[in-house]
Amino acid sequence: MTEVQFKDWRCRVERRSYGNGRTALQLVDAVDGSPIARATVNLPEVEMAPDEVAIKSYGENEGLLEALTDAGVIEPTSRVVVTGYVTVPVCRLKGGRG
Repeated sequence: MTEVQFKDWRCRVERRSYGNGRTALQLVDAVDGSPIARATVNLPEVEMAPDEVAIKSYGENEGLLEALTDAGVIEPTSRVVVTGYVTVPVCRLKGGRG
């Protein structure tokens, strides 16, 4: 399991799935397993490759894109999706991580 420092927490990155089969990334506390943040958003109306995820890097998740990139979990692409009032970066999962 990959670990990442996000704000004050040392987290494990857990790879899960949304109901439509897309990849979800959840951060949990590395010590006690309590949930810290959902790192992704499910945008079923947006066409994405199987190895792509939309990263929730706004609001309480600000800084998460950089933390996951620095940890080698994701690689940003040049794509973004505007949804509601926010812009969501589309990133590529790096092989076998998360």
